[in-house]
Amino acid sequence: MRYNDRRLTAKRAPMGRMAVFLEDQLNQPVADVTHIEGVFDFGLEWSPDELLGRPAPDSPQGPSIFTALQEQLGLKLEPQKVPVEILVVDSAVRPSEN
Repeated sequence: MRYNDRRLTAKRAPMGRMAVFLEDQLNQPVADVTHIEGVFDFGLEWSPDELLGRPAPDSPQGPSIFTALQEQLGLKLEPQKVPVEILVVDSAVRPSEN
């Protein structure tokens, strides 16, 4: 998968990889519950500033990532409660000099 500010291009990418990409873009967990097997070639274009709630002043306005997913790829993000891994550190001790 290759990504720049407003375009994602994927070659032979599984759905799980798309979920990981979306997690990075949205900064929250995304679970692949499509149950779609295989790999896919696709492109996706959106306005990344829509994620921040403001359009970029010097770039043409494009669809939000949510709209682009649905219109361009036929995928829809829906809020759900999903299990997430959490790391809990009870304590930390500096190592001795030995």
